[in-house]
Amino acid sequence: MRFSQGLKNMPNNKKCQIELEIRRNLEQTDIYIKIPPKFESFFKKLCKNQKQTSTMWHTTNGTQKSAKFYKETENYKKVITPRINSMCLSLFDDYGKSLIQNNENNIAILRTVGASKGIYVTAKEWSNADNIDFEKYVRTLADFAKNLWTNLISEKKVTAKITFQI
Repeated sequence: MRFSQGLKNMPNNKKCQIELEIRRNLEQTDIYIKIPPKFESFFKKLCKNQKQTSTMWHTTNGTQKSAKFYKETENYKKVITPRINSMCLSLFDDYGKSLIQNNENNIAILRTVGASKGIYVTAKEWSNADNIDFEKYVRTLADFAKNLWTNLISEKKVTAKITFQI
């Protein structure tokens, strides 16, 4: 399955995309993720460039290594947790857990270090989801990413001209 989600509001009317590709067989599920550089920069800044290594998720680009991700700092939690709670989506954010757990979707894959260059990530726990679950997961992740992009990441310029008489 290959999904591509476009995001608007780029400077000069350019579109940016988040690419997700899910490859699965009976033993393993791999997800290819590529996010716009501005997304990764956002997480890097929000997490103060603090990184952790996952014991459960692995990168599969060539050799299998533990995946690195941007750590959930207090600053990150202050910004992201209210956004998760305000959306009418079933979301959680836990790097290393299942992508789908108790009908909730894990957004943590967006925090993968190197995702702006494109990276394959895998975990054994992902094999328990079926194709319909993955389609729902991708749609939910796309909705969350659009919300982040529109409200926190994209460059905006707000101008006002106030005229009044005395």
